[in-house]
Amino acid sequence: YAGHGNREAVLVTGATGWLGRHLARRLARDGHDVFALVRDRSRALAVLGDATATGVTVVTTEEYLHGAWSPGRIDTIVHCAAGRPPDGAAAIAAGLALTQQLVTDAVLFQVPRFIHISSQAVYGLSRPPLWHESLEPAPETPYAMAKAASEAMTDSIHRLNRTSFGTSLRLARLYGAAEGMRWSELPHRFALRALAGEEIVIDGGGQRFDLLHIEDAVAALQKVVASSPAGWKPTYNLGSGGSTGIVEIAETAVAEARALGRTGAKITRVPAENSLQSGMRTDRFRADFSWEPARTLPDAMREIAARAHADGDIPGGGRPGPGSAISSAS
Repeated sequence: YAGHGNREAVLVTGATGWLGRHLARRLARDGHDVFALVRDRSRALAVLGDATATGVTVVTTEEYLHGAWSPGRIDTIVHCAAGRPPDGAAAIAAGLALTQQLVTDAVLFQVPRFIHISSQAVYGLSRPPLWHESLEPAPETPYAMAKAASEAMTDSIHRLNRTSFGTSLRLARLYGAAEGMRWSELPHRFALRALAGEEIVIDGGGQRFDLLHIEDAVAALQKVVASSPAGWKPTYNLGSGGSTGIVEIAETAVAEARALGRTGAKITRVPAENSLQSGMRTDRFRADFSWEPARTLPDAMREIAARAHADGDIPGGGRPGPGSAISSAS
């Protein structure tokens, strides 16, 4: 069962993840009946809270896959769940199987909207940014390949059922001061090191990143959920609309640490073969949904620094080297 009265019912998968939890809560506050599809009920209740307080009803994947819960009255599926590289190949395969089941049910139950959260990783790294949706995907990792496959499945929905529509949103790297943030990831790690007065060592220095604030991502998704799906394009880039150099990120972290009365940190560049660059054009999404990112990098770094400063617990971070957060593509 889903939906009460005339309220739109939204199913959010991966609702214990960073994006999923904030989106589920925001949609519930907007007046939607929100269902969170999760693997672990106890973890979901710890992260999301009780449904009577938050308006988010928890459904487990086991209940869904075994028929104990049906998406028959769901109006929108926002599919955030996916196996990620740190979780291993089996998790990526399981995530792909879940996508297949959700797409099948979106067709069978005539779910009007299916929004798949994809990744800029589908573009690969062999072509210089800024990437546009007209570029053919060139995934280079199992994770990116799974996202590309999920995009193809999502694109099939409308052909199989003319009353259902699907779109894939290729997200940039999320960052920002918000519950659930990982301090080990760029640019959060740089903020910590700058506050602690620890040297920031950058291997290479030519890396560039497309950074999207978590609040901007949630606001963008709210607009997609509220839109008429008939005009959706198959894919959209969702990011800052540009790219930011790793040295600029470090310098901004140091400046904001000093603004809080800290000494800041020394930034050292060491020669390395690390020039990974990402960045997407976002004019298609901005035009179709009248959306603009609201957070600038200095604003966001100020919030991150203030959060760490207020916590009073500033852990040290290891030197970010190849394969770490600063060198990954998504």
